[in-house]
Amino acid sequence: MASLFDRLAREEAAVRGEVAMLHQRLEEAEERLRHLTITRKTLESLPEDEAEVPDGPEGEKPEEPEEPPVTEKAAQSELEALPGSAGPLEWEEGRRRMLSLLATAKRAMKAKAIAEAVGEDVTTPARVETTRARLKRLVEEGQVIEEPVGSFAIATGTRGESAVVG
Repeated sequence: MASLFDRLAREEAAVRGEVAMLHQRLEEAEERLRHLTITRKTLESLPEDEAEVPDGPEGEKPEEPEEPPVTEKAAQSELEALPGSAGPLEWEEGRRRMLSLLATAKRAMKAKAIAEAVGEDVTTPARVETTRARLKRLVEEGQVIEEPVGSFAIATGTRGESAVVG
């Protein structure tokens, strides 16, 4: 009977992890929505066309500031800074997602499959390698096991209890 209670405890921990992940995603989406609402209000307050832009001194149109060219790296940095974007995950968020995923998985998983499941861009090899390095770090912490080599699963305690508790 204890085995059933151990399995129930593991499943409860996994569901708690999923709920926490969903709460985090909801908070990120709400924050993004607030930003979009502010942007909409700002745009609505701007004049519709140049005819409505007030003239500068002596009837001259004010000079438009010259915008610096946007580099690909700068554009990527801006994308990564947006909440809810598809940019790289921060360590704690990635860790939480990986542990939740592995706690609910019924089998060991490869790093690429884990990266994809937690929302990393697997078309970028560096993101898969980052996920692999994070998994190796979780192995060192005793949260995850690597068996066979290259496949990762949630670590269990001596009595079959999950090493991850919600």
